[in-house]
Amino acid sequence: MKFWRYSLWLSVISCTLLCIVFLLPASFKVFIWSKDKVDAGILFPVLLLSWTTALFGFALNNVFIDRAVTDAKIKMTDFMKAVPSLLGIPAFFSFVWFIFRWYKGDPNR
Repeated sequence: MKFWRYSLWLSVISCTLLCIVFLLPASFKVFIWSKDKVDAGILFPVLLLSWTTALFGFALNNVFIDRAVTDAKIKMTDFMKAVPSLLGIPAFFSFVWFIFRWYKGDPNR
């Protein structure tokens, strides 16, 4: 049960960080575009932390689900078992968005 709690907390932290990034004003940037290169903005470390916590939460939830299959004492609905993984979906989409924006390039060119 500890694995599930840890994975839930990590997933909630990941979602909270993504909400903070989403609600910040436009002056905070993920990318700093220059003529010949792109640098990481102030929000990149926050996004990296969000993706890492979501990944660890997903991994711990998978360990919990594997143990729950073999242990008959754990009584929990399938939805509750999957909640930490579902909370990791926004981090996955933000990572896909990040790669797409980086590949597409400067929006002002």
